[in-house]
Amino acid sequence: MKVISAASSKGGAGKSSLVIGIASYLHWKKKKTMILDLDPQGSVALWLSNQFEDIDPIDPDLLSVEALVPDGNDETKIRVIANRLGELAESGDYDYLLIDTKGEQAKITSAIGAYSDFVLCPTNGHAIEFEPVVKTYMNLSTVIKELGLPTDPDKLFSVILSKRKVVESGEVRSSQKMLAERFNVIPGPTESASYNQAIQFGTTIDRLLSTVQTIRDTSEVAKLRANAKRACERHEKSLETLDFMMTQLLNGEEL
Repeated sequence: MKVISAASSKGGAGKSSLVIGIASYLHWKKKKTMILDLDPQGSVALWLSNQFEDIDPIDPDLLSVEALVPDGNDETKIRVIANRLGELAESGDYDYLLIDTKGEQAKITSAIGAYSDFVLCPTNGHAIEFEPVVKTYMNLSTVIKELGLPTDPDKLFSVILSKRKVVESGEVRSSQKMLAERFNVIPGPTESASYNQAIQFGTTIDRLLSTVQTIRDTSEVAKLRANAKRACERHEKSLETLDFMMTQLLNGEEL
């Protein structure tokens, strides 16, 4: 079981959307996936609860979400979460475990990252976002040293460029170049409409794609067929971007 955690020292960086996107991609690839939502906001934990009759429900054996927000101090929280991670690993029920963390500079976030296979830090690449990325990396490095782990944080940590625009300012390009000089930087999801619809309808991007493909291929109403065609293109673009991102992240390894 590969463990992927999304982390950032600030809120609103796009961690939850990134987790939902990766989960959609893994569902598309028929990989058994569990998501642990450690963020008290619980946006990912509520994601699959809003099912619509015209969209096939998600098989919980293939994709499921669990909220886990333990009480107590950091040491207690880390112990509870570590025990749950151990249970999931021992069960052998999943190919991937995705973890959404709270956007803060907390030891618990770094400890979770230290025991992950990949730590993904989403950012829009703007200069103002540079400091949270560096802080997230430094916190992770510090905890790895404190725990005495042989893990190389440079191999563990990746920056995911999200919320990119077709036309970017020179300042953003310069900031992205600086990030790439220090960290492993991977282009991430760019199509927000697919994510918004996946959250709205409580399903995955690939499930939305299959639904609108049916409408596109069977509808006799020209306007409905055209709208479905545009929707298909959006979802296909999102999945293609995620496929590129995951290929870069895994560095050629098999899913």
